Amino acid sequence: MRLIRRLLVMFAATSVFCLSGAGMAAAAPLPGVDALLAQVKSLGDLGGVLTPVTDVLDAALRAGG
Repeated sequence: MRLIRRLLVMFAATSVFCLSGAGMAAAAPLPGVDALLAQVKSLGDLGGVLTPVTDVLDAALRAGG
């Protein structure tokens, strides 16, 4: 479960890095569980291919992973 949380944090940091430029990623705070759940939901909305992955991520975050 810790690995999943780390992957989500890395995903969030990468998203911030890509959207805001190279210098902003280091200054961005780590997102909380609510923000990560929102990102998981966004991924789930993309289609059925990611549904099993987003289900696992959602369950891990809600369990306090």
